[in-house]
Amino acid sequence: MNIRPISVSDLDGLVELFVACFSAPPWSENWSISAGRARISSMLQAESCRGVVAVLDGAIIGMAFGQIEGWLNANLFVLQEFCVVPSCQNKGIGKALLADLLPRLAEEHVGSFYLLTDHASPAYDFYTKFGFVTSSKKVVMGAAISTLMSKAKA
Repeated sequence: MNIRPISVSDLDGLVELFVACFSAPPWSENWSISAGRARISSMLQAESCRGVVAVLDGAIIGMAFGQIEGWLNANLFVLQEFCVVPSCQNKGIGKALLADLLPRLAEEHVGSFYLLTDHASPAYDFYTKFGFVTSSKKVVMGAAISTLMSKAKA
């Protein structure tokens, strides 16, 4: 297995991996190739995109990428996608991806790393093993656009 920086030329392999991972349990989401391509392509083409991929026998089997955001004294990194093909999970590939990505981010003066995940998921347990904690400062909030629009008109 080889871990290397992510590239726009990885798009097809990233989309295949994304759809395979998030269509399988525990996520079981109904991603199509075209929807996955639209999501991954837009993030991958951003100037602030940084990440790494794990490649085995010419196929991308894992990815970790997101966006660097400027802040006061150090940059922030927001992880947008992180997954390993289901048949290769629990073999240290996710750990290897993080181990490769973190020093790359440090070189770009990233001081904080943020991500979103579900509480009741294997991903949550994976992240907590690496020292990620539920923030006491930041809160994730969400609402349907239709709800926001009706409240804004009131």
